[in-house]
Formats: sequence, structure tokens, C-alpha cells
Amino acid sequence: ELADAQNVRFAIDLHCPFLRGDVHEAFYFDGLTIPHINDNVNELIAWIKEERPPATSWPLNFMKKPPMIAPENGMPCSHYFAYKKDVILATTLEVPFTQPNCPLDAAMARQYGVALLRAFLRTKFVSEDRKVTGGTTDSEELRTLRSAYQPLYRGKPEEARKLVDALVKNAPPDSVYRVERVNLLGLIHLHQKQFSAAWFCFVLVLGDEHATTQQRATAATQVLAIAFSDPASTPAYIDNALAEFNRFPYPSAEQLLRVYNLSADYFQAQKNYARALRNIELLYPIALSYEKGKTLNRMAALYDLLKQPEMALASRKEAVALLRKQLDPMPVGVSGPLMANDLFEALQGIPSATLQEKKEAAEMVLNHKVTPVALKEKVRKALAELEKK
Repeated sequence: ELADAQNVRFAIDLHCPFLRGDVHEAFYFDGLTIPHINDNVNELIAWIKEERPPATSWPLNFMKKPPMIAPENGMPCSHYFAYKKDVILATTLEVPFTQPNCPLDAAMARQYGVALLRAFLRTKFVSEDRKVTGGTTDSEELRTLRSAYQPLYRGKPEEARKLVDALVKNAPPDSVYRVERVNLLGLIHLHQKQFSAAWFCFVLVLGDEHATTQQRATAATQVLAIAFSDPASTPAYIDNALAEFNRFPYPSAEQLLRVYNLSADYFQAQKNYARALRNIELLYPIALSYEKGKTLNRMAALYDLLKQPEMALASRKEAVALLRKQLDPMPVGVSGPLMANDLFEALQGIPSATLQEKKEAAEMVLNHKVTPVALKEKVRKALAELEKK
């Protein structure tokens, strides 16, 4: 009755799934795949992906094929509204109580709510007759721009500039493309080691009210990358840059991986092995599965530099145990020889490891179909040295 009286055209049922397990730990849209409604859901998902807290996931589309006969009893909610005249959006958003590797709390949930509203405002909805009903930008164009820009900005910076400038030429002042242009120009400056110019670009994005969450997340990470890359950076500046990054809410695992790696590289180069080790320890729980052995090896190397041989040995033994499980059976992709090399390196640092064990690990690298040539050469030389002893 309310929908009829108010001529409701947008209906979202915010719902909660089962407590845990399977898809119930994901945000997902449910409803009917009536063409314009499904297109609107997909566009809304794209903008939620852009605006969500980076640590969380974006919603999945679990919309279903419409039944032959329209529902008559008004249930479920999204089905009922999907068949009403002039409705633009009719869907259910299932909101989980938690997510894998990302516990939700009240503050994060509210930020997801903010993301939903910001995404709603950015979405260019279409009606059944394909007329645009609102919004100012197109997520597909933004993704296309980023994809086209990546292979250009390092080798062909002028082409990259022209690509961005052409897109923003007629864009309104609040356009997300104008913000993206500043971020992408910052990447050119950073690659060319023009650190001050790069820093200025990324700080502009961080302060821009029209920037998406993803754009600000990119800028926050790059500001820290500048601090680690600029030879003029002082220890105090590095500490301030790290503190500033830590104020960014809910960074993604990808952001944290980059930050911890950059931090470890910087502090190791400064011979501050304790701080380098701390960053590798923070990195390990979120490292990709095929890089965990490599990460344990790096921990071991830092323990060696800290004159803690027992801890180094323990890390290498942990790497060996983990990698043997991961390599049985041997992965067919490039991760297989990379992990086999990590196993080979870990065994070389264990005094009790036999030559036969080391040979077997080396053979796994050398006999794999997709092992890079340079890696084969490296392993052959190391194996030859071991056989001389």
C-alpha cells in the first residue's frame, strides 16, 4: 500500500542470511534477473566495490531467472517489486554477520553502509526502456581507463597522459575521472622518481571529497611508497608516513602486503633487522599461500642477521614442513617451481638436511614444465656447488 501510494521505484530489502558458512559469509544480491534490474544491480555492485572498506568483499550477484508466472502474494519482497510497473531496482542485499579473514564490527558495518549509499548515488540506473534515471559516471569506463593506463605509464608516459586528459576533457568538476587523473599522473611522477610531484598528486586525492574509497586507498599506499623510495626521506619522515597510513581505515590485504614488504625492504637496507623482521612477521598471516614458504625463509635470513641461529633454523624447518605439503601433489602452474625453489633454499640452511633431500627439491624445480629459465640456471649452479662439497 505504501509503495502504491508513494509510487516506489527503488526497493532494496536489507536482509541477513544464515549465521555462517558457504555463501552466508558473503554480501550478495538476490532477486530476479529481469534485464534492466539485473544491469542496475551489476552497476551498483561495481560502485560498491569501489566504495567499500577495502578489507571487506564486494557483493556477489545471485539473482535468479524469473518464474513463468509473477508472484501474487507479495513475497519475497524483491520478487514482488520486480513486477511492478516503472520499478528501476528491486533486489535483496544479504548482509553477513562476518566474513572469512575479515571480522565485521559495528564501525566497519557502518562504513559498508556509507559505501552502499555512495555507490547508490554514483550508479547510472537505467529504466526498462533503457533511459538513464540518475548518476553521473560509468564504472565500466573507469575500469577500462585503469586497464589501458597500466601498460602505458611506465614506457609511454605521454600516451598515458593523453589517454587520461581525453577522458576528463568534458567531465564535470565532481567527476570521479578527474580524481582518477590525479592519481594516475601521480603514478607517472613516482615511476620517474619525481617524488615531490607524485606526493602532491596523491595528497590531493586524499583530501578530495569526490574521491572514491578505492582512489583514496591507492593514494594512501602510494604516499608511503614515496617515503620508502625517496633517498631524501629521513627516519622521522618514514615513521610519520607509516603512522599516517595506519590511520587509513580498514586497508585491504593487498595494501598491507605491499606496505609490509616495502617496510621490510627499507629497514633491512638500513640494517634495522629487528624492524624488518617485525614487518615480515606481520606479513606472514596474510601472505598468499604459495609465498608463505618464501616468507618463512626471509624470516630465517633476518634471524641469521640478528645472530639468532636457533630461531632461523626453526623458521626453515617450518618452511620445509609447509612446502612439502603444498608440493604434494606438485602444482601445475608457475607457483609449483617457485615453491620448490623455496624448499630447496630452506633445506640448504638446515645442517641436518641430506644432499639427497636437496637434490630432490632441486629436481622438482628443474623438471617442471613452466620453470623460468633464469631460475633453472640459478638452481643448477647451487646444486653443482653442493655436490662439490
